[in-house]
Amino acid sequence: MKHRFLRAALCAALLCLLLLACALPALAEEADEAAPAPFPSIVVYNVETDTLLYDNDGARSVAPTVVSKLMTAMIAFDHYASLTDKVTVAAEALRDIGAAGDISAPRLGLSAGSEMTVEDLLCATLVSSANDAACALAYDVSGGDIAAFVEEMNREMLTVKGLKGNYSVLIDGEKIGTWSAGELAEGINLAEIVWTPQYQQALAVMHLNEYRWEIERNFRDYAWMQYDFFQDHGLLDANDRHAVEVLDREKSKNGWVGIHRENYSKLMHPAVREAREKEQELLIEQIYRINKPVVRKIELHRN
Repeated sequence: MKHRFLRAALCAALLCLLLLACALPALAEEADEAAPAPFPSIVVYNVETDTLLYDNDGARSVAPTVVSKLMTAMIAFDHYASLTDKVTVAAEALRDIGAAGDISAPRLGLSAGSEMTVEDLLCATLVSSANDAACALAYDVSGGDIAAFVEEMNREMLTVKGLKGNYSVLIDGEKIGTWSAGELAEGINLAEIVWTPQYQQALAVMHLNEYRWEIERNFRDYAWMQYDFFQDHGLLDANDRHAVEVLDREKSKNGWVGIHRENYSKLMHPAVREAREKEQELLIEQIYRINKPVVRKIELHRN
């Protein structure tokens, strides 16, 4: 039986190991020093000796900066036979990666035709969030077909060869469908089947994150009102009757202010902001509780 159903869980573990491998040499030297300001949450762990070298708020839940780069790294792990494989940087991979020096578009400074190992490109992608390193991997893996590379992010193939007849496929004891031996030999894309346990797990995470984002958006809009409107009127963080009166006076002249009037009138109250922050924290805790990779049991029953 050949399938890559556990790829996500395995690659997630490998990503953590590689990230630690990239960061370990530099951070281990300063293990006894205070954590540098840009990194409020750090864990340095030696997987070979099973030793925790450094921990500064390591239990804190944090989100990755760019999920697409994590997905790019995962696909690269699955594609290459060895981390020492060489990748020749394609000129096409260096287009539209952001201007040099733009902190919102980090890059390694690769040049077309240069060679790097898969390991070095992965380190640059995961540790430095380098756009050019991620694009170099994507172009090399896909042979320049980025559309196909993106499609690969939505594939989780179950392939079983050498069978005869029709088979029901069960995941964790739940039947998800019936396929012929020929279809199983070609491969079933589990990512397209909405009632698999893993798809439903992903949906739950997505919906929780949508609720979380609604709260975050409210706070972003509130902050916009403070710094792009009230600050210009000398009312930064005033949150009082006078501030609302100024808002109402100006909202006919500024449509954006008018749109966010209701949101501001709620979040101007400290108790409301505190309650919304706690709600957001609860959602984040729930997301991290249910988003863990789960080992699934796949069974094939001949009909």
